[in-house]
Amino acid sequence: MVPWSDWAPLEDPEASPYADWWHRMEALDGHAKPHGLMRDVVPLRAIDPELPDHGTAPKPRLRLGDDLTAPEMPMTWRSKFEHHLKAQGDWLPPLSTLPDLPDGSVIVGVIDADIPLGHSRLRDASGNSRIAAAWQMGQPTGPDYLPFGNELYQADIDRHLRECKTGSDGRIDQLAFDLRTGTVDMTTRFGRRALAGRSAHGAHVLDVAAGCERSAAADIGKTCVIAVNLPPRAAFGASGEFLDYYMVHALRRIVDLSDAIWVKNHPEPTDGPIGYPTIINLSFGRQAGVKDSRGVFASALSQLIGLRDDSRAPLDIVMPAGNDNLERMYAVANLEPGVDGPGAVAEIDWRIQPEDQSSNYVEILFEAPSEASSPHAPIEIDLSPPGAAPCPRPIPVNARSELGRFAAIYCRMLPADREGNTQLYRLLLCVAPTSRPGGHGACAPSGAWKIRLRNVSDSPVEVDLNIQTDQSILPASTAGRRSYLDSPFYRRFDSGGRPLDTWASELGNDTVARGSEARGPQDPVFDPEANPCVRRHGTINATASSALVVCAGGYRRSDGREAPYSSTGTGVPLSDDGRSAPTAAFPTDDGYAHFGILAAGAADGSVVPMRGTSFAAPQATRLIALRRLSGNTTRSGNEILSDQAEDDESHSGYAGERTIAKTGKGRARLPQPRRVGRM
Repeated sequence: MVPWSDWAPLEDPEASPYADWWHRMEALDGHAKPHGLMRDVVPLRAIDPELPDHGTAPKPRLRLGDDLTAPEMPMTWRSKFEHHLKAQGDWLPPLSTLPDLPDGSVIVGVIDADIPLGHSRLRDASGNSRIAAAWQMGQPTGPDYLPFGNELYQADIDRHLRECKTGSDGRIDQLAFDLRTGTVDMTTRFGRRALAGRSAHGAHVLDVAAGCERSAAADIGKTCVIAVNLPPRAAFGASGEFLDYYMVHALRRIVDLSDAIWVKNHPEPTDGPIGYPTIINLSFGRQAGVKDSRGVFASALSQLIGLRDDSRAPLDIVMPAGNDNLERMYAVANLEPGVDGPGAVAEIDWRIQPEDQSSNYVEILFEAPSEASSPHAPIEIDLSPPGAAPCPRPIPVNARSELGRFAAIYCRMLPADREGNTQLYRLLLCVAPTSRPGGHGACAPSGAWKIRLRNVSDSPVEVDLNIQTDQSILPASTAGRRSYLDSPFYRRFDSGGRPLDTWASELGNDTVARGSEARGPQDPVFDPEANPCVRRHGTINATASSALVVCAGGYRRSDGREAPYSSTGTGVPLSDDGRSAPTAAFPTDDGYAHFGILAAGAADGSVVPMRGTSFAAPQATRLIALRRLSGNTTRSGNEILSDQAEDDESHSGYAGERTIAKTGKGRARLPQPRRVGRM
């Protein structure tokens, strides 16, 4: 077996290790990647955009530091990008392209994939689109003021609707419309094409968040929509390696356009808050990462929201809790120090599946006192392939070690920037795909890779292990197979063969102490020897883990039971604005035999069921938007949703108790009437 290489210092400790791994192991080894006019993540440096001076108009407020950086890679679009970053307002279109809105309007932003632009439920009574703008990130060409992609405005969408009209009843040739607007791409291998099928994630999300019949002018139909269609998954990676950067671009774009629409409609100073209330739904996320305000996306978001003072209209970001509760993707190891030498050892199997065409990642995070200013981390680590003997090694900070061409370990130490005077250590374990059709590049062996940790400090160390999200980059492909943490102490099923959830509804246990989870009929069996302990608690979406985000979990509408897949928070208060539970939960399944909830399918007028907390988030978005339309602009989205969930919970009539770590303040009702019944 090839030994691990000596540790080498990272060329740029601030750069993303995901990007470095992609560049070293994926791009250079000929792994499948976008071709033609597709492109990967755009490198981000300090962004300080400003709107042109129009009276007392607000200025875009997002400033990103060097931490939000990706190295330049093959096929990254770089033309004039530096100019765009340094320019004043060059990202904005001419104000004449933006729509006229009445006072009291509310902006609903949706960042998703496969968002339809022509559905009738997103049109007003006259048949015109309610979508003010739609950034198509994956488009090969567009206006000069955009860094990449193309953007369509309401007038463009209305023109395409007229040109694709097929009858007097307002119906359109949907495929022709989708091809014209670029929402369907049949010409490239990685192109978006879900809207040519039966169901589409973005169609379902947008309908739940802002869809309504054209006659419902007094309801959610008074909102204006700004959409961002994310590029094909190939652009941001099977594990979302570059997703944060696209999400920040999209978030900034919606805020900028919302403010620009306000500027157009209010050229003179006005009384009251500046800008339209804006609610942005982002039904995406990642499992692994720093699950508090120190994360890349969370830190950018906190800066954005923090710079909106009381003179600005409210901005709310809504995200799902995640669907990884039962995926065995999270574990905690408690490592005690030794008396006269090395301390406790923790060992766990990381099972990597055969025929997996995507890389696999485990993020390991732990904190240690900053007084221990050693060039090495306070633990030793070894990652050994199936059949190899583990041999823990000291870990220099800000360094990388490689195992042949198919595995690597990165270690980074974040500055001591939190109360308690501790430093955060972040390790990333990377393993290459176990299958590469065509035979290009290194393949890793499948099976049980062993992670071994040992405490070499004089203080206890609690270590979090998170497997990163893993999905196929090709449409409708199953080539990306998830790895998982395998522990003999983790119970997956009860005696009847049913999947075990975080907590039994009949137990009545609402809280749980981290590190000492109580045992119950539907809990994993916790054994003193289970170290690391694979848990359901702590599986919440890392991207939604900031307390500034409105976070929505899922439950079953028929009997109130939490959706087993809906991720669980830690259940205890966290520092650094971390989230210990979702804000609230919404129905994500109609019943035991009726999975999912009904909303728009890919075709206009169709209705399909889709399940997951991705569709709980837009219910929260809709509820907050309705409150904003009614004039509630002083309370935050989290406060609005918490109040509604507590009230709905008190009148729910559901039997048994609930798990606060999964449902937060309570189980809220559907914020809109059901379109059709179910058999």
